[in-house]
Amino acid sequence: MRTRWRRVTALAALALAAVAAGPAWASDIVVVVNDRVAAQTLSAEQVRAIYLGEQRFWNGQPTYPVTYPDQLPEMRAFLRSVLGMNINEFKSLWIKRIFRTGDLPPVRVNTPEEALRAVSGHAGGIGFVDAGALEGATGVHPVFRFPG
Repeated sequence: MRTRWRRVTALAALALAAVAAGPAWASDIVVVVNDRVAAQTLSAEQVRAIYLGEQRFWNGQPTYPVTYPDQLPEMRAFLRSVLGMNINEFKSLWIKRIFRTGDLPPVRVNTPEEALRAVSGHAGGIGFVDAGALEGATGVHPVFRFPG
C-alpha cells in the first residue's frame, strides 16, 4: 500500500511539473527592429501602438510592421500576449482603420526568415520571431521579449 502511494505521489508530481513547464516546443518570441531604429527596448504598449496603427512614424521614418498568416503559432501568441486580442479582432480593427483612415495594415510574410529580411530591409521595420530564429540575423536587433 505504501509503495502504491509513493508511485501515485511521484506520478502526480511529474504531471504537475510537466503542466507548469508548458509545452516542450514553446519558446520566447522576440520583437525585433531594424538596426537604424535607435530604440534598444520597447514596452508592450509601444509595440501595441505600432501594430494597431496608432504610432505610424519613428526616427522620422514610417513604421513598417510585419506579421504572419493567421494559423502560425507565433502570430497567435503575439496577438494574445502583446495585443490582447484574437485574429478576428485584429482583422476587424484593421478593416475599420483602412476604411476610416486609409492606413495600410501590417505587411504579411510567410516565414521568420522573410520577416527578418523585411525588417532589416526597411528603416522603420519591426517584426517578431521565435527567439531561435534570431541567431545569426543581421540588420535587426531585439527590443522586446515575451513567452511564446
